[in-house]
This record gives sequence, structure tokens and C-alpha cells, in this order.
Amino acid sequence: MNAELIKISEWFNTNKLSLNSDKTNYIVFCSTHKRMNSNNTLYINNTPLVQTHSSKFLGVLIDSHLTWKDHIMLVTKKVSKNIGVIARIKHCLPHKIVLSLYYTLIFPYFSYCNIIWGSNYKTRLYNLFILQKRAIRLICNLPRFSSTKASFCKLNLLTLNNINKYQILLFMFRYHHSLLPKTINIHFQTGSQIHGHYTRFSHHYRSHYARINTKEFSIHCIGPVLWNNLPEELKTLYSINSFKYHLKQLLINN
Repeated sequence: MNAELIKISEWFNTNKLSLNSDKTNYIVFCSTHKRMNSNNTLYINNTPLVQTHSSKFLGVLIDSHLTWKDHIMLVTKKVSKNIGVIARIKHCLPHKIVLSLYYTLIFPYFSYCNIIWGSNYKTRLYNLFILQKRAIRLICNLPRFSSTKASFCKLNLLTLNNINKYQILLFMFRYHHSLLPKTINIHFQTGSQIHGHYTRFSHHYRSHYARINTKEFSIHCIGPVLWNNLPEELKTLYSINSFKYHLKQLLINN
């Protein structure tokens, strides 16, 4: 890796670019059950780089174990703060404006890159789901421990789990209809592409093999399962706007 960093440094110098070593760090990705050797040091321009456990990239905190705990904790803090803001001012605002505040101050944190970090253990997402229910109770003026199931349907809102399913299924729709950018190198096989036998599920996509839980949470494994369970009338839609509408209604009603 140090040999490659020398080449990178030469490329920067050739193109008259500079790299701020103080703002540059690196992550060693590994399993939670493995202990990495901390004696190895990376250098660029003869300056040692700092090894970090997590780093922010395009607004998402990526940790060395890919558990997304740090990002979920960050989202939890921001959402909790914004719910407090809504709670203080909701008494002097109409219901429609309070709902708009939900879409402005809370929903973006739930939906941004949810396709990556939202596929996770329920225990890790539990606090976020509780915060979402608290926000719904504020919007609908419900008692503290009342059920929010009917309110999600009434407000036409997706739960945190359904936001994740919604984004994954949109990705699968684009893959199924060849709408993804060519730079995304991902491939799913159907049963008919694997063997020549006719079966009832030969047109279904097959999930990738997963040896560890991190892979099981990836779209390679979850995507085909969710897509295969969709009603056939949704799979055959060609308009992405129509698919979005019917998919959202399906998730909310279920």
C-alpha cells in the first residue's frame, strides 16, 4: 500500500495538485472478531497517515466493520434534536405545516442512503424507529404510548423499515428494466440462466451466496428476495413513476 501511495504522490505532483496530509486518513476494514495489527503505518509524502475507526464520506459515516453504528448514532442525535424543535413550536402551527416540518427536518435523515445502512439488525435501528413514532405522535397529537399504525396509513408515510424496502425495490426495478448506470457492476441470475429445467420459479432472481452477516444485509442478497415477493402486476410496470406510486401504497397498506 505504501508503494501505491508513492505512485499517488507522484501523480499529484505531476498534475500540480496538493494533498493535505493532516486531513487524510485511512480505514482497515475487517471482521468484528479479528484484531488488526496496529503497528503498520502508511505514509504519503513521508508524512504518516492516521488510522481511524470511521470516516465520513458524502454525509455517511463508514466504520471499519461496516456495521453502520456510527452513522445510525449520528442520525439518531440529529433526528432527536429536530423532534425537540417540532415539539416546541407545533402548538402554534397548523397540522399541514407540522407535517411539512417532518419532511424537512426528519425524513431526509431517514431516507438518505438508507439502501446502504438501513439493512441492519432491528436492535441497531430500534432507537430510530422509536423516534419516528414519537414524531408521528407529535404530528397527530396522540398520547405518549398510543399506537401509530393507523397514523402511518392516514398520513401516507413509510416506516423506517419500509423506507429501506422502498429504496431496494426501486434499485431492483431499475436493474430489471436496464435503467441503472453502466458504471454499476452488479449482476443477478435467474433460475433459467442457471439450469435448463422449467420450474415455477425459474424466472425469479437468485440471491448471492453469503458467508457472513455483512453480506446477508447487502442488496446482493436482500434485493432478489424482495423483488421475487412482489406481485406480478408491479414487476410488469414500465413507468418508474407508476411503480413508485403503487409500491408505496403496497408498503403502507401492508
